[in-house]
Amino acid sequence: MLTKTLIAGTAGLALAIPMTPALAKDGDNRVEVFSGGQCSSSARWELKVKERDGGVEVEFEVDSNVVGQDWDYTLTGPNGVLSQGTRTTTGPSGSFSVEVDTAGAATDSFKGVATHDGQICDSTVNVGVGDDSGSDDGPGDDKGGNRSRQTFEGSCTDGAEITLKVKRSAVFRIAELEVDSDVKGQKWSYEIRRGDKTIASGNARTKGRSGSFSVKTKARGKGQLTASASRAGGSEDCSID
Repeated sequence: MLTKTLIAGTAGLALAIPMTPALAKDGDNRVEVFSGGQCSSSARWELKVKERDGGVEVEFEVDSNVVGQDWDYTLTGPNGVLSQGTRTTTGPSGSFSVEVDTAGAATDSFKGVATHDGQICDSTVNVGVGDDSGSDDGPGDDKGGNRSRQTFEGSCTDGAEITLKVKRSAVFRIAELEVDSDVKGQKWSYEIRRGDKTIASGNARTKGRSGSFSVKTKARGKGQLTASASRAGGSEDCSID
């Protein structure tokens, strides 16, 4: 299997960061690479580099699971500092991200560092530690084929359609729940679970020509992902088990 690495270099020091390669969308052969790991305490970091026309897009993300924290950060590349400052973690996941477009290639040297109240997130340290490497993304748990992205279809009691898309990043599983009823303006309640724990819940209204709504959440840790949705008044129920 082909692999890519980011080489994180500081004065006189070079550290190899294992990266996971992926092809860009629409059959494009431009490279996207990413890596993630544990900060010095409970937060986690993720560094992504995506090749774009004439350069790359670099994204550094920190997820502390606490909303309202102020983090000082510095994002550097082969030619020095790309961005630095202070960012505040926001809901629902208690995270912040920094995106920069710059010249170069996905295999160039990039490094992100962020600090808050004594906790340090350094993209050259604890690479891959604690990554969710379980094979229990969702219903059916198809153990064959490409596990980076899966779609699971459920059932509804009165004609609507429900799907759960699960994408594995270096740090999280990103779950997207979509309900399509073909009727605009309906109010639904929804819930996404990992095992017996609810990781996202709330209310949403169907919109647009398709009469649908979708919500996304990040799942950390092992456990099968399932979802359910109920139309207001109990007139229809949907589930993915």
